Amino acid sequence: MFWVILIIILICVVASTANNSKRALVEVEQRKVKKLRSCPVCAEKVQIEAIICRFCREDLPLLTDAEREEVEENYLAEIEALDPDRISRGSSFARKAKNKSDWRKI
Repeated sequence: MFWVILIIILICVVASTANNSKRALVEVEQRKVKKLRSCPVCAEKVQIEAIICRFCREDLPLLTDAEREEVEENYLAEIEALDPDRISRGSSFARKAKNKSDWRKI
């Protein structure tokens, strides 16, 4: 009976640790998502607080309330779209490494 209880406790601890790990990975991915807006000149994505576009070096106009709400909605939609089941450790690094090794010989 003791061993059965011990095994159940170990299974609960392992399941709890796995759940906390997955939650931490989701939080890391959420921190990577930034509030971005498009530059009106070059259409590149720049941070919402930007004053000058880092791509074309043009001055950016101040955001109106409607534009700020649109950026906030896009940000929240991107956060909600993160699927915890698809996030894994090193997923972005693995993709980058794979792409580098796929060079085709001419």
